[in-house]
Amino acid sequence: MMTADNGTPAPRLLCLPYAGGSGVAYRHWSSAFPRNEVVAFDYPGHLMRPGERLARTMDALVGRIEESVSAHWDRPFVLVGSSLGALVAYELASRAEQRGTPPAALVVLACPGPGRLWKHPPIAGLDDERFSAAFGTRYGGPAAGLLGDPDHRELLLPIVRADMELFEEYAGGRHEAVGCDVIAVTGTEDAAAPGEDVDAWHDHTSGAVHVLNVPGGHFVVEEPGRFAGALSSLLDGRPAAPLLGPAATPSPSPDPRTPR
Repeated sequence: MMTADNGTPAPRLLCLPYAGGSGVAYRHWSSAFPRNEVVAFDYPGHLMRPGERLARTMDALVGRIEESVSAHWDRPFVLVGSSLGALVAYELASRAEQRGTPPAALVVLACPGPGRLWKHPPIAGLDDERFSAAFGTRYGGPAAGLLGDPDHRELLLPIVRADMELFEEYAGGRHEAVGCDVIAVTGTEDAAAPGEDVDAWHDHTSGAVHVLNVPGGHFVVEEPGRFAGALSSLLDGRPAAPLLGPAATPSPSPDPRTPR
């Protein structure tokens, strides 16, 4: 078993993809985090799990992947999610805590705190052309490029639309705070997850919140080398490199009786 610099076991990184994406988004993580076992998951009905029914609510999605993810909770683990995947990881963290197997930390990439999701206007109900354009404008990235290609749109559009229906349904709900530390990674040019909205993760945990600001846009998940050193330091309990921005911002403890 690999260990961290402080001699404790290096946690597994259990990774959830963004809307329309797959575990392939984490293809560079094993080399960026050589001391950690990296396990990436795919959602039902996505490109790596064709033929399965798409989930259109968060409860349905988490319920259908919890068993496969929790099979890796037999040693210290960290839940990692990019964009929509950050919210999936957050819900899995809550379930892990309820089961008495809390994660060592929750790492959220390119995602506002759940209480700020309402700032994104709904797009899931738009017609195909307007939906594809709106999704591309908001996020950019691989899925947006494929939606703009008629040869790929027919395959990808139902997947991305279902993910956005899920996101918009979830954005209108109330969310309980978790107890684990949260490490938020945000691109300085990410208009979909600006700094003030990422800071709102303070409202959704009774643990500490650490924010890493890195150069780039929404898909920081694709370039983990930009923050691997800082993230590894935080996972080892050491201060992160100061050049990446605020490395550690202690979170005030919210009233645990208040739904988030």
